[in-house]
Amino acid sequence: MAADRIRWVELEQALRHYLAWKSIEEDVKHQRLNLDTFQNKQVSTKSAECEATVKARFPETFIWL
Repeated sequence: MAADRIRWVELEQALRHYLAWKSIEEDVKHQRLNLDTFQNKQVSTKSAECEATVKARFPETFIWL
């Protein structure tokens, strides 16, 4: 399988966002960030949204045999 060039860029961007939110989530978990309740919920929500986006983009990206 090979990736579609245009979709690859979209997948890379989604992966960058996912990794950034996961990093923030880890910092919160290890108490390196002092966030309020709303911000903690936002981190959790954004991390889940980005993970779903990455999962959705994989089959859209690798379409060529």
